[in-house]
Amino acid sequence: MRFPWFGPTREEIEEVVRHLVAHYGHSASDAALRTSEAYRRLGASKNENLYRLAARRCRITAKRAEELALWRRPAGAIHE
Repeated sequence: MRFPWFGPTREEIEEVVRHLVAHYGHSASDAALRTSEAYRRLGASKNENLYRLAARRCRITAKRAEELALWRRPAGAIHE
């Protein structure tokens, strides 16, 4: 059983992240932060927290993808 004051579940966050990345690509984190701010202004704290956590997850995922891309790059490759 999940208590509502503990915040959104991991599955809810991942679902929002997948949706944001599908629609906004690399700017998914910014879109999540804008949405979080809009929910804050509306007084919807549950949704605000969900999108704030989704923005954090987007940033972590993007950083890991970037690190993986750098790790896979051949030693003599020219940086773009």
